Amino acid sequence: MTKGCSRHNLTKAVAVWAATVSNFTGYDSMWGPLRAPDSHHNLYPSTLDVPARMNATVFRKMIEDVLPDLTEFKIWRDEDFPIIVDEKKCSVFFRTLAEGVFDGGRPYTQEYFLLQEWTRDGKLIQESWEMLDPNAI
Repeated sequence: MTKGCSRHNLTKAVAVWAATVSNFTGYDSMWGPLRAPDSHHNLYPSTLDVPARMNATVFRKMIEDVLPDLTEFKIWRDEDFPIIVDEKKCSVFFRTLAEGVFDGGRPYTQEYFLLQEWTRDGKLIQESWEMLDPNAI
């Protein structure tokens, strides 16, 4: 694992990923500006250039494959759960909540945890998802 990972770059990657997911779901960014854990500066995703867009595509496809009749969909990060950036492991960890409505009007809510590991120059090494408390599948 690469050591000396940039906290700023990792947090930027999360911010871009978050904004891209919101864009793919057809909503304006539901996530709002993300804040670095040790910073007073908000990170506005539209101003960042990090290769994280593929993750949003994969996530959106996963939702569509599992829930083909989901007619409305939005996702956001839980503001009460901090982004955890581990510089030594070059990883980021955060929680998201997906919410939607099926064609028949049945609601869908699902909580996800995401762990991503990045190289020092901003390339994604691996990511893992965990879904918690499904209540609509």
